[in-house]
Amino acid sequence: MHAQKKNAGWRFKIAVAAFGGALFLQADFTAFANELSARPCNMEALASIPDRDRQPASVPEAGYPLQCSEAAREEDNVILKFNVRRNGKPANIEVIASTNACFVDHAIKAAKKWRYNCVDNDGLSGIEVKLSYHFRDKRSSIAAASYDPDNCEQPNSELAFAKPVGRMPPSYPERCMYNASKTEEVLVTYDVLPSGATDNIRVSNSTHECLNSAAVASVAKWKYQCSTDGKLDLQTIITFQLEGEGPTHKGVAACYIFDRSKYKAAEIISDPTLGQFCTQDPFYAAQCSWKAGKKEHVVLSFDVTADGRVHEIVVEKSTNTCFDDFAKMSLSQKQYARSNAGYENIGAVFVYEKEEIDD
Repeated sequence: MHAQKKNAGWRFKIAVAAFGGALFLQADFTAFANELSARPCNMEALASIPDRDRQPASVPEAGYPLQCSEAAREEDNVILKFNVRRNGKPANIEVIASTNACFVDHAIKAAKKWRYNCVDNDGLSGIEVKLSYHFRDKRSSIAAASYDPDNCEQPNSELAFAKPVGRMPPSYPERCMYNASKTEEVLVTYDVLPSGATDNIRVSNSTHECLNSAAVASVAKWKYQCSTDGKLDLQTIITFQLEGEGPTHKGVAACYIFDRSKYKAAEIISDPTLGQFCTQDPFYAAQCSWKAGKKEHVVLSFDVTADGRVHEIVVEKSTNTCFDDFAKMSLSQKQYARSNAGYENIGAVFVYEKEEIDD
């Protein structure tokens, strides 16, 4: 069986309906199939390991993103949760928690390169992996992120609940920006379960109700140390801040979807007709304009689930980071047609152009 798979390899071609056009993406997994078919596969030994604790068989060195060094801790962690398809590739990657948002995109890109073996036709589900970034020697490492709360011997203490061991910063909903002040705050009250997960999350006070759901969603992803009893009625203030300290300008924005196997982002920027124009116009963030150049670009990659949702959005390159979240939010709202297996590694270029101001 393995020899046959090694000779044949795995190939497939998929067509993506992208806003009135079609993108054709081709992926060749021959080398990957050859590599994994040569690995010993002890299914009996793996049967005793829950899916969530399975570790990849192939882990390319992820390295350390030097752009994150300035605000880095001695060790920063990103906890990922994902499924594994029967071809051994991680899918539906989501971030459970992070100690530093700067490492999130790098961690997702690293996880996409991991490979699992000994996977049956049903694949694997609910895997949790902690990717750790070590500041001193500028390296990264991975480990299983899950734990058994029944075996937790950490007693309750104020120190255990002083701060989460992992937290995700809130996203700023675009719909809330139009009538928001520069700084808005949401006071959130919540409980911590013995497992370290947050629960019973509610808003106690808010300066801008539109931001309440984003604040609750952020706290829902926090993780604390496990403890014997948990903790009730903790409180935190989630602060939402718009960038910009000078006069704002109007501008226009455009988005282009392209086939990453055929074109580089620079080619799309030079000649947008090579890509597919997004039918839904993105939003030009006026609060970013005061420090923006005449034209700024944000390049992203993303996947599409079988039900047509855009996910695993990663910023690949940006000329102005103020626009990054706006581009990701615009892209996340797009919807593709349903398909059998979804699509992978699609590219998008967002172009933000500032309008000239008459004196």
